[in-house]
Amino acid sequence: MYNVYFPACGFGFWYELGILNSKDYENYNIYGSSSGSLICLLFLLDKEEREIKKILEECIYIENIINSKNIVSKLNLYNYSSLLCDRIIKKLEKKESKKINEKLEKIYIEVTEIKKMYGIIPYIKSKNINPKNLLELRELVISSCYVPILSYYKSLFYYELNNKYYIDGIFGNLISKKRNNIIKINSLKYSLFIPINKETAENLYNEGLNSNNKEDNIIIILLNIIYCNIKNLVNIIIYYKKNMI
Repeated sequence: MYNVYFPACGFGFWYELGILNSKDYENYNIYGSSSGSLICLLFLLDKEEREIKKILEECIYIENIINSKNIVSKLNLYNYSSLLCDRIIKKLEKKESKKINEKLEKIYIEVTEIKKMYGIIPYIKSKNINPKNLLELRELVISSCYVPILSYYKSLFYYELNNKYYIDGIFGNLISKKRNNIIKINSLKYSLFIPINKETAENLYNEGLNSNNKEDNIIIILLNIIYCNIKNLVNIIIYYKKNMI
């Protein structure tokens, strides 16, 4: 059994979805952190159910719900991850439980746990947790996507689950020991920090679909991150200006 890891890349999630749909990962253990944990969730769907058209429809539906609320709701990342989890899990609950449970055994969600040394000094630790059921998967995905300050559900600083405190999986991953027996999806250069439009999502998906997962030079990665985020910001400004006229 091979191991593959889908790391955090924000709204570059669509690139990783393209990677997921580019080959058969049935014989892999799937690890995911932050946006990569959403890839783990979508892995449970049949391949035709996670084609970009269908996932875009789900995301547009969620966006419309959030946009109908106040500005605070639009800025709360928890709303996006929790609503997507709820809609996908609703589909999964209609499927044969045996097949879902077999796939669940292959999924590991990376979360960052906030712990305390001597009960006083806080520190963080990365954990990869194999969910035992869909409800636990939902909670772990939300935990892994919970960015402090930008996410809010009872607390701005952490997501509580079973009397433990978690934040976005990327934080623990930055300080954790790297594993040699795992294939890492090189999606860092596609990291996007603000929401994207449909066209950008489709472009990222197609790049992932045709990717060879080549690892680029760190300078190229950083330049691409800056370029993609500036381009995305410009596209959003142009979109809003057109709709305000």
